Amino acid sequence: MRMIGIDTPETVHPSKPVQCYGKEASDKTTELIEGQQVRLEKDVSETDRYKRLLRYVWKGEVLINELLVKEGYAQSSSYPPDIKYQNRFVTAQQEARDSQRGLWGSACAIPTSTPKSTPAASPKPVTAPPTPNTGSYICDCSKTCGQMSSCVEAQYQLNVCGCSRRDADGDGIACDAQCQ
Repeated sequence: MRMIGIDTPETVHPSKPVQCYGKEASDKTTELIEGQQVRLEKDVSETDRYKRLLRYVWKGEVLINELLVKEGYAQSSSYPPDIKYQNRFVTAQQEARDSQRGLWGSACAIPTSTPKSTPAASPKPVTAPPTPNTGSYICDCSKTCGQMSSCVEAQYQLNVCGCSRRDADGDGIACDAQCQ
């Protein structure tokens, strides 16, 4: 099963090392749902392209997908048509980033060349946790789809940075020609 609308750091990919905060995210997910009574909610799609069941996970009145994002264990990562709670996840991610929780905290921070005394008018680069084959992602809406290192980076630029140029047809999928 895959939890809709979120992306946690890799821990079990056969050709990739464990990513920053991956173990913590895996442990937290296990703590929240293993052996617990949960309710699974379908959105539009039944499965993803890998035939994994796509579901939102509820424990009582708590949407576990959202909780993982809010506490910094996952990033918001929505793929239409399954976007029922996308706004909740984006808000939760902003809260986690603002509070520097989990993935957004010092454990996964990547030094940048930005001076510490950056003027208030200059936007601060937003850096995601490192990923093994692509390095870090820094928000840069001037990049074209062809300049992205991967479809994951393109989706990050769309979902996290708000670079709407990545989604020319408005379907929520970044760089359609390269990433579908």
